[in-house]
Amino acid sequence: MSTAHDLQPPQWLVSTLQCTKCRHSLEVAADRLRCAACGAAFAVDRGVVNVLDEAHPAVESERKAVAALDAGEVTLPVPPGDADAEAAFHRHVTQSRRQLEDVLDQFPIPRGALVVELGADSCWASPLFLDRGCRVLAVDITDHLHLAEAADHLGLGRVQCD
Repeated sequence: MSTAHDLQPPQWLVSTLQCTKCRHSLEVAADRLRCAACGAAFAVDRGVVNVLDEAHPAVESERKAVAALDAGEVTLPVPPGDADAEAAFHRHVTQSRRQLEDVLDQFPIPRGALVVELGADSCWASPLFLDRGCRVLAVDITDHLHLAEAADHLGLGRVQCD
């Protein structure tokens, strides 16, 4: 079994992705994905494919803001009626998870479906789809993709991109 530090993206993800420069297929080459056609390379860190080499300035600004929050350099305001912002966040995620479970119970997704989870953050919703036999392409601009609990699940592909 692989560790979180040596994970490679699942093969189905590699075969799904295309070079952002020339649109040709990619192949695994050590800790990178490479395009055989134009030679472009995309970093792979702990299973997360990073195609943000030339991120838009707005994306870089948002990434810096998230990093500042993570580092405790800035804090978000506490919602009215809450004493603790972290407790409010966890309550929000718990409520959102329950709502998503309800939707998936009412409108089941076929086994084997490919679900694209945009703005996946730490992939907190991915296990709901993986448990239902889906593959998940989790997309986010932050480094939070590295925090995925199901990082070693072969049905989870993570791409850091805009």
